Amino acid sequence: MRSSLHSCAAPFPWADYAEIHDPALDDQPVRAFGCEYACRQDWSRWQRAFITVFGIVDLPSRIRARAVLWALQRFSCDHILDVGTGTGVYALYITRDAESRVLALDIDQRRIASVSDISGQLGRIGLTTLCGDDGVLSSLPRAYFSVGLAVEVLQYFPDLPRTLRDLHERLRPGGGLVVHIPVRKEFWPYERTLFDDATLPWLFINAGFEPPEIHQTFGRVALALGRVFSRCASRPAVLAIVYPLLLLGAALIPKFTNSGECRLVIARKPIPNSSTTPLLSE
Repeated sequence: MRSSLHSCAAPFPWADYAEIHDPALDDQPVRAFGCEYACRQDWSRWQRAFITVFGIVDLPSRIRARAVLWALQRFSCDHILDVGTGTGVYALYITRDAESRVLALDIDQRRIASVSDISGQLGRIGLTTLCGDDGVLSSLPRAYFSVGLAVEVLQYFPDLPRTLRDLHERLRPGGGLVVHIPVRKEFWPYERTLFDDATLPWLFINAGFEPPEIHQTFGRVALALGRVFSRCASRPAVLAIVYPLLLLGAALIPKFTNSGECRLVIARKPIPNSSTTPLLSE
């Protein structure tokens, strides 16, 4: 389901959806996070059945989603900008609510096509996709979205301060930006920014946000579970047995830790003339 942007000043044409889909799919119960991903046509029958029951088969993504979905509950998720949507699992999850509207943006045309195909099969009229890089952000309507979502993507933008300012301008007053990022000492391929706890809050404050709420994620136990998942990932039969146990283990650990390798950032756009928390002192 792909819509073009007709005007920066007008809302997105969410109702432009005109693809043919099976209405019976809309009545199927939706359970595990990412189970919509089973609609991908290149999965085998048993893979689709497994994903339908257990959700997307990626343990780090599932651990991360617990924190991200917790943060999203703090906001009205009526219009969401999902930057770097990737497989589209958050966009598809959010649009289970027929009243929610999501614009899923990604630079990868293949991923955008996959998200569009899945949303078309499910009849998710609230999900619009757009293929483009960070330059697209400045063309989107100002003060339109209630939430911006950027999961494991901000480290790839070439001009992060500009990107954060663009995201700030796209949000309504009182709206929030939910971010999940790694904190490490070395670049991974294609990354442009290394984050650290000393400067992280100021990236958002300098972009116009209130002082952000920051939580640490992926502590030792979560990382250990992730290593087990990685060892099993190349052996489907083993993974089919182990994955439900890993999901159970991940559900039992706290969402946040005091010694994590990643950060969940929740930044709110100030409401004009409202009292806000004083800015952090340097």
